[in-house]
Amino acid sequence: LYMPYLVADTRIPDHTIWQHNSLVSALEGSGKNPAFLIFQLGPVQSFIAQAKKTQDLWAGSYLLSYLNAIAISVIIKEFGPDHLIFPQIKGNPIIDKLHWDVYGKDLEITDEALINWRKKQLLIPSLPNRFLALVSADGSEIKEKVTEAVKMEWEKISDSVHGFLKEHFEKNGICQSYTDW
Repeated sequence: LYMPYLVADTRIPDHTIWQHNSLVSALEGSGKNPAFLIFQLGPVQSFIAQAKKTQDLWAGSYLLSYLNAIAISVIIKEFGPDHLIFPQIKGNPIIDKLHWDVYGKDLEITDEALINWRKKQLLIPSLPNRFLALVSADGSEIKEKVTEAVKMEWEKISDSVHGFLKEHFEKNGICQSYTDW
């Protein structure tokens, strides 16, 4: 009953037994040569400074949060969720949606208000622009995989926005062809 609240070590009571077990799992999974990987999206200040309205500020924050979730996804797929040291992803709506489809249409909940509340949680930019993971130093290709995943997702987002704007402009007669803009 009280297991999640028990400290891992009575001499250093700054983390629970669950946090301790997670870190031990990450260390064991990293092999004989563990290493820290820190990944950071940026520069955040100049990205966010472009906002003219609160809506723009939210969009920029959400975009950074989502792209970091994509980067974290690579670590989760390659090593497992225990290898992520910072930020804490347990219960994070974006991570839950990407990996476990917690917020999908097949929710086992009949309370409509609760379903709507859970879907609204997906709109909160809840991840910082960086993460720290414990990985194997022997697997140096993980850096490239994380970077490539973020670049590919950025291209998908930009292509989607470009297609939407092109369709909107052509539909409303703002421009006649792609070369006009």
